[in-house]
Amino acid sequence: DENYAREIMQLFTLGLVRLNEDGTPVLDETGGTIATYNNENIMSLSRAWTGFERRKKRSNVENFVPGPNSNRIDPLMINPEWRDVFPKTDLSGGFLGDKYPLCEDLPDKMFLRKGARYRLLGSSRVPEYQSKAKPILVGVDPKNLKLKPSSSSLFRELCQSSGTSPTGPCNYANEVVLSNSIECAGNECSIDTVQVVEVTKNIFYEFIRPPCVEASFFQGGRVIRHWNGEANICANPALPIAAEACCPIDGGGEAKRKCLYTGEEMTFRGALQRCSEAGMRVCDFKSVPELSCDECCIESSFHWVNIPAVTSGISLPRRGRDECTVQVKIRADGYVAIVHDIGGLRYDDKVLPPLRVDNKNFFRVYWGEDGYPLANSNNCGGGACMSVGEDCICKVVVSDEAVFSSMPRKEDAVSNLFVGALDPLAYGSGSYTEAKHGSNIVAYHSTSEDSTFSRRTIFELTDDFSGRQVFLKNSLSTVRIPGTAYNFRNPPHFLSLFDPEVRDAAVETEAVIDSVFRHDNVAPFLATRFIQRFGLSNPSPRLVKSVASAFRRGMYSFESSDGSETIEYGSGEYGSMAAMLPAILLDAEFRAVVLDADPSSGSLHEPLLSVVAFLRSMEFQPQPGNELVKLLSMESRIGQMAHEPLTVFSFFLPHYVPGSGPIHSASLVAPEAQLLAMSPVVSALNGLFSLTKYGLLSCMHGFGVKPKDGCSRLKEGDFSRSSGKVSYEPARNSDTAAIIEELSTLLTAGRLSDTNKEEIIAQYKAREKEEGKEAALRLALQLMIATPEYRTSGVTRKAEDEARPQAASQPTCKAYKAVVFLMLQGGADSYNMLVPHSGCKDKDMYEEYKQARQHLALDKDAILQIESNSEKQPCTKFGLHPQLPTLQGLYNDDSALFMANIGTPMEIYDNRLYGHEQMQTVCKQMDVGRNTTGTGILGRFVDVLQASGVTTGAVSINYVSETLQGKAKSSSNMVVSEKNIEQFAPKPSTQSFIPAIENINGASSWRSSVFAETWSSVLRESIEQNTVAFRALESSEVQVEFPKSSIGKQLQTVARLISSRKCRGVERDVFYVSQGGYDHHYNVNRGLKRNFIELDEALAAFVAELKEQDHYDNVVVVSSSEFGRTIIPDSRGGSDHGWGGNNFMFGGQVKGGQIVGQYPSDISEESELNLGRGRMLPTTSFDAIWSGIARWFGIEQDAALDEALPFRKYLKDEEFTDADLFISSDVDDGTECSEEELASICGIDEGQNGQNVRRSAAVELATGIDRSERGQYTIGFVVVAVAVVGLGFALFGLRK
Repeated sequence: DENYAREIMQLFTLGLVRLNEDGTPVLDETGGTIATYNNENIMSLSRAWTGFERRKKRSNVENFVPGPNSNRIDPLMINPEWRDVFPKTDLSGGFLGDKYPLCEDLPDKMFLRKGARYRLLGSSRVPEYQSKAKPILVGVDPKNLKLKPSSSSLFRELCQSSGTSPTGPCNYANEVVLSNSIECAGNECSIDTVQVVEVTKNIFYEFIRPPCVEASFFQGGRVIRHWNGEANICANPALPIAAEACCPIDGGGEAKRKCLYTGEEMTFRGALQRCSEAGMRVCDFKSVPELSCDECCIESSFHWVNIPAVTSGISLPRRGRDECTVQVKIRADGYVAIVHDIGGLRYDDKVLPPLRVDNKNFFRVYWGEDGYPLANSNNCGGGACMSVGEDCICKVVVSDEAVFSSMPRKEDAVSNLFVGALDPLAYGSGSYTEAKHGSNIVAYHSTSEDSTFSRRTIFELTDDFSGRQVFLKNSLSTVRIPGTAYNFRNPPHFLSLFDPEVRDAAVETEAVIDSVFRHDNVAPFLATRFIQRFGLSNPSPRLVKSVASAFRRGMYSFESSDGSETIEYGSGEYGSMAAMLPAILLDAEFRAVVLDADPSSGSLHEPLLSVVAFLRSMEFQPQPGNELVKLLSMESRIGQMAHEPLTVFSFFLPHYVPGSGPIHSASLVAPEAQLLAMSPVVSALNGLFSLTKYGLLSCMHGFGVKPKDGCSRLKEGDFSRSSGKVSYEPARNSDTAAIIEELSTLLTAGRLSDTNKEEIIAQYKAREKEEGKEAALRLALQLMIATPEYRTSGVTRKAEDEARPQAASQPTCKAYKAVVFLMLQGGADSYNMLVPHSGCKDKDMYEEYKQARQHLALDKDAILQIESNSEKQPCTKFGLHPQLPTLQGLYNDDSALFMANIGTPMEIYDNRLYGHEQMQTVCKQMDVGRNTTGTGILGRFVDVLQASGVTTGAVSINYVSETLQGKAKSSSNMVVSEKNIEQFAPKPSTQSFIPAIENINGASSWRSSVFAETWSSVLRESIEQNTVAFRALESSEVQVEFPKSSIGKQLQTVARLISSRKCRGVERDVFYVSQGGYDHHYNVNRGLKRNFIELDEALAAFVAELKEQDHYDNVVVVSSSEFGRTIIPDSRGGSDHGWGGNNFMFGGQVKGGQIVGQYPSDISEESELNLGRGRMLPTTSFDAIWSGIARWFGIEQDAALDEALPFRKYLKDEEFTDADLFISSDVDDGTECSEEELASICGIDEGQNGQNVRRSAAVELATGIDRSERGQYTIGFVVVAVAVVGLGFALFGLRK
């Protein structure tokens, strides 16, 4: 359950580093950033996210997603029995629960006091936030407290009669909060608290106690016992948390209940009084028999126990004033656990398991400056405590003392008071007097203490965040170890340690969210994120500070340009979006046109927003019956679709920096650039081209539904088959210049450059002359959506020299190698991939594995055995997951190896947050020191090889991957869809269409927007890449059938690209493929089985295909995952984020049949590598493995290796060589292609210049017919040809 705590902070509220109000990072004395939180914070807050389960879908809600767990309205509910009930620390050095009142301080009969809250249950008598309503006895209805209309003030408050009679008819409100305290009537006067009240027949209200906390340690405890006598607890007698158990005055053993409603609970004093009124006494009972309970007893019922000095003439040992004590168990790291010590009972002194002396429910406390008792170093406080193993168990003394003896300043009260209070009026008139007023603070003294500042004094002040009144108690509770100087502040907790309720779990959840929401980072963090989404990727610190201030103050003042009017926005409360959004949109940084001239201002537009903006600006109109507009496969084609991000990290990262280009050179970020690659760029343009020419349908790579009549003989301008079309028409009698100017206003906010206007005007006029105005307008729209001004918010200024397309690589027959980076995304649970089996040194490691993994452990008989073949490993035999037979076969054939306990070295990863984003960056970039910002491990491989004259290709399947980002711009860097490559602009409107787009996106000057130049550069490259890749994949086919899974399709695409490598003219290829779905916080065994089946099938097909191509010896596949997972399970059958993990590598030249690195010889809790919960400290660095791969790939010189692997210099003796990992690294340089080979590659004729061939191929592809329709057009051509020939013969015969 760590994931909730981690990602709520990292992604949605705080970020990873502390921020100043202007969004700049807070720096330490060395100039380094400071982490916002650490893993200790994550672990503590993760316990507050336990207890959630899915709520079943509701029958009265529309649901388009099948399945029982598809409730999207209120998907979660709290099961309090699964909740961690112990204290949790917050992010500010305190506890969750600080500033909340103590439950024991709530006034007597809180259900009648000012602020008491009631929720309408309607006809249900079962409370929703409390569970004490169902009697143990089957068939017995629960008993509720019935209010008397004639005498009950509570009845009148809940009835809210609108008539003259106070007894009805009633107007029931959903919620009622008492505005004043009221008097009790009837049975109301005999109870301490209530759960459900019956107002009138079959109308019930549930009382919701004010949020409050309990102190973990207290004095004067009294024993409470479960009704069946099997468990005891030491309880605070001032709390109404147990029931009475009454025995005869002269008897004992079995007790009886005397309740006024089902599940009634009371204080110890209330139990004494209830039994006394019945002529009985509270006793040391054996049990409370079910049959004696009637409707009183419930399953979770605990009862007060009283131990008399003498019973039936038998003298029992007494323990002084207390029947029980609360003690503390102290771990070596200072964490503590609560221990209840109970003795002297007649029947049973067994303590509830979570509170026994052997419990492991440790939590953090804040010790004083003297430290704490330690078993190993100070003999448990010099013998003051008892040593139990490595822990100390100590008796404690709790002191509650006044903090201030005079009126404090408001800021001092906020900093030093941790206990909250209710409004003094809730305690009844005369209980408190308003004594003193300070600056923004008021003190209320207890009337029983003569206006002195005591620990009962209450201070009232206004909360700076919410603007609401806050009451704080002048008290500090300290827990001390007698006989020592050791002490810590008494930690509060929300939930009962023995009987947790939904009510209190919900309050704690609100407290968690509130504590994060009030963090200083929230305002600048959200300000930056919102500004980016509204169109400024790199906002100034001034703007961030202004927006953060509006968010924090809840107000924003906008002054008109002439200063005559000031408009106030916002609610005045912290976090007001009504203040934050105007602070963004009305700021000069958004509104000043002059800033368009700043090359760093603005942003790239999101692909989906570019599509939607076109639909809106060009007045899209659906056809009748198609009012629900459907845009299909958008996420897989353009990289975005509403509500469909692949992960919680959304579609792109807010701090993304391209590996090269003007944005990188300017040290700026461009989140949307993460989607800027060949495949999504081509798909986005193709979809809009199709929409403009044919309407919304699937034909010619459109975004719509396939028409019933298919796509054959489709004509531009015929919208009859579509589900809608753009209906924009320019004003009548507008000349060409006016039309283009209007389109510039509608689509680019008037930013279209003069050069681009001239190009579009020329194209418009030529088209109008040939086909008319409608065709000319369609052409102009297509050209407009390809402009950098439409796809960015920058201004373009053209350079004097036009951009020249990079020369395409010549076909080559030289020797070839490829590295495939296989990302198991989400953090694979790799300790169930590679498992110790047998032949282990000194112990049975499989048994140790089984004990540690518990229900996650794989069956020993099911795992696939392999020999470790290494004395370094702790066992001679290991096992693989049962669903990985292909990997087992490759390992046994000596072409696959495993890398044990691999990860980022501790020396460069000391801030252990174990987050996906951070750790994925580490394993993909392999540059934690940020020596080459924005570059990835394989991107630097490409840089080094290109610098030495080696032609390279870098291809990511489906998505841009930082793994392949390099410093140098490479025309072979591209993203390819697993589904296939779309041909760019099939059936263009004119022969000059693509040249016009290239002219529009020509080279820009240094004064041009860096975002506009980035778009144009990527589009030019995408057109060229599309030509080469489309041609290459069209000419290559696989000989092996691949599975239909995503990873199967990705590897099939890689295999086709490898097959076409001669056509693409590369000597080295790097590929990135990924398989998602490894973030198994839930049911890891089922998830791993599904993933590994898909992975193994895909790997089997890939290996078979490489062998068919005779490329198996030239390719190495390296698996990676951002981290391993915890060996110890979480609460939902999953595992949490870990550190070290196990990966594999295979290929024809891999020196297989071995496990490299060091598999942990101890995975128990006592292991030196275990950082807690089975997070294993890596023993082998990622870099050490990649060093050997780099050498095999042809990077051999030390300087080149250091450039490719910046951390290599720190590896010392850990570095692997190519000889460690591969049989051979020799590369045959090969030769240039012979004339015969050249003629057969990609259909290129002998003697033609490669560049000219590629350029002509681009024109051919652009002006040709879509591949999907080529067959039917070819058939049509043949039919026509035969008919012409036949007609010729007929005419010849007739003439003769």
